[in-house]
Amino acid sequence: MKTFITLCAAALISSAATAGDPSRNPGDAKDAPAATFESLDRNKDQQLSKAEAGKDKALAAEFSLADVNADGFISRSEYVARTSPKPDSSQPYQPPAPDQ
Repeated sequence: MKTFITLCAAALISSAATAGDPSRNPGDAKDAPAATFESLDRNKDQQLSKAEAGKDKALAAEFSLADVNADGFISRSEYVARTSPKPDSSQPYQPPAPDQ
């Protein structure tokens, strides 16, 4: 019985130790924070080239969509527009409550 309890405790400790490591828990990788504009803008020119955007796989995959003016770069405003949370369109519109 002591051996069983020891093995259970060891299993719990090892799983707790690796819980925060995304490489050990691939399902958690999607919860990792996205890169910031500043971290991607390596040359600090206030725009992202395709190579700089390539450091963020999701942004690289949508580069042409994010580059609204098609100048070959993603400006800060284009980046913010593309990466900002969108309203949940699955919920019906709720008009604001009237002032009383």
